[in-house]
Amino acid sequence: MLRQASVYGSRAAAGVILISTKKGKTGKPIVSFTTNTTISNKSAYRGVYSPEGYLKYREDWETAQTYGVNPTSKQYEAWIAGTVANGKPGYFSNPNDLAKWGITEAQWLAYQPVAQTAGKSSKEVWGTRLGLNFDPSLMANFLADKTHDWSDSSFRTGINHDNNLSISGASDKVNYYMSFGYLTSEGAIVGNDYKSARSNMKVDAKITDWLDFGINVNFQDRSDGDVTPSLGTESGQNNMMRTSPYGTFIDANGNYERQPMGKNVSGQNYNYYYERQFIEKETGFTTLNTIFNTKVTLPLGITYTFNIAPRYQFYHDRYFRSTQNPNWAPATTGVNRNNATRFDYNLNNTLAWDYTIAEKHHIIATFVQEAEERRYWSDGMDAYNIQPSDALGFHNVNTATLANSTLKSYDSHETADALMARLFYSYDNRYMFTATVRRDGYSAFGASDPYAVFPSFGVAWTFKNENWFKWDAMSTGKLRLSWGKNGNRSLADPYISLANLVNNGTMGYLDASGKALELKYLSLDRMANPNLQWEKTTSTNIGLDLGFLHDRITATLDLYKTATHDMIMSQSLPGFTGFSSIATNLGEVQNKGFELSVNTLNIKKPNFEWRTTLGISYNENKIISLYGNMVDIKDASGNVIGKKKVMIQIMDGLLVDQSLKFGIIK
Repeated sequence: MLRQASVYGSRAAAGVILISTKKGKTGKPIVSFTTNTTISNKSAYRGVYSPEGYLKYREDWETAQTYGVNPTSKQYEAWIAGTVANGKPGYFSNPNDLAKWGITEAQWLAYQPVAQTAGKSSKEVWGTRLGLNFDPSLMANFLADKTHDWSDSSFRTGINHDNNLSISGASDKVNYYMSFGYLTSEGAIVGNDYKSARSNMKVDAKITDWLDFGINVNFQDRSDGDVTPSLGTESGQNNMMRTSPYGTFIDANGNYERQPMGKNVSGQNYNYYYERQFIEKETGFTTLNTIFNTKVTLPLGITYTFNIAPRYQFYHDRYFRSTQNPNWAPATTGVNRNNATRFDYNLNNTLAWDYTIAEKHHIIATFVQEAEERRYWSDGMDAYNIQPSDALGFHNVNTATLANSTLKSYDSHETADALMARLFYSYDNRYMFTATVRRDGYSAFGASDPYAVFPSFGVAWTFKNENWFKWDAMSTGKLRLSWGKNGNRSLADPYISLANLVNNGTMGYLDASGKALELKYLSLDRMANPNLQWEKTTSTNIGLDLGFLHDRITATLDLYKTATHDMIMSQSLPGFTGFSSIATNLGEVQNKGFELSVNTLNIKKPNFEWRTTLGISYNENKIISLYGNMVDIKDASGNVIGKKKVMIQIMDGLLVDQSLKFGIIK
């Protein structure tokens, strides 16, 4: 992996994944069509009470609040404060289920004054005792046995369709593969809808005996915009499944009810379908990925390859909430429109010489030049209080009230380049040596040091190929040693090494005539660090590869030690600098350990294989340095009497002593 990382440089900081795509097969063109249909259901979520379960929950809730010590019986039991004897058993129970309490319906009704029960059915009295009378609509639905399954309105059985058409073929000179696909997907949550259209074209052509050309184009247009019901379970969050099954879903006029549990209920009183009719949302990505490559084969084993991979991505997000919903204030309601465009490209020129001398000396020399660029443009607006009407949704924002609206934009530009030279030498397939050196540059680092050099080398000895090695049971035996440096350029902001100007608002002035003026002003919110440099990792690895019985049993052992220094992180600054922190290179972390893997091929049949893998690993992580560099503390005579850590100089010309600026840690 170290040799792989040395080739790909900083882009290999998190590993290297090599992907090969489909190709056509020699012969007649092959047309293939596939279609897949799947369904989606919720896996697990909180249950919802049935109407019967909800009434039992209300009964238990109310009964629990009546428990206490009965002053007459001296027992902890269900009773109503202020009553006599043994309280009122069955007070909150269903009037059709009083036998278990040993009371009649007349006795049950007599628990309350006649004035409170006169003219009411037993069911209405029961509903009142359970608290269902806090809104007339809930009581009316309860008496009419009118219920709604709010879980069924939140979840669904989603149906997904994926259709693909491909055409492929190959001849002696051309290999081609084209595909087209369309996907529609419904999630298990209502409103979770997704669709995409995609296509791919890959062509490899052998123009002449010495010239090859290839192109790979991928296009995708997908819609990620959906509006789903809220499923938040924390207090204050909307969730239809918290609504009583006796809540109203659709009113008498066939319209969605805005307040399912009535106007007297605050908090959990949410109907997704009512709010959804006042919302429009369109969110999507359009992506075009292309790869062009050319290979020129020259005499004496020399090849030249050229690759360029431009990539375009367009993003849009249009979201509208109508002020026709009385729950949404016009000053904060309207249209959010956001658009973004990203353009990236990677360019690679490679010159390689692959030559064998006297059938024993194998030499591969590789020279690479790389360049890449990333551009990003985005703009957006929040257009609120659209007058006189927002009937056109997000299609008309020019009449929004400026005082309630905002504009925003963000653009970025990054560039990087690299040079690499690599030499591989093998003698008689026994002794191997590899040396690589890279010089990488990245625009996000400080102007003083945007480049870094990363060398590496590796040696290997295939002792199994030695003439004196006679153990036939061993099929593979190799000893490896490698050392190298690599860099990391992962930064949260490509401008992190630069000072940043922000709009802090307005400030009042008086002009020459004494007239008051209000002007916007800018200020710095980030300190520049022109010395910000690459984060570097040095690695040493010793490895052993073994294989037995024609590699039916293989084992790999790696001992490693890596040290990462100049780590990129945020360093706190004292308040008198005017800044809270600065991005800089700090500290050192060391990892060391080993990895052992054993693989066996137990059974190999034409239609069956059984493999076993055993892995053991150990890693020790140690913080070597946290804050900066160690420097000597000297007395007046110049003798070293101790050490201290001080930060590196951050900003040239800052008239503050380093030890005062960042503190000293002994």
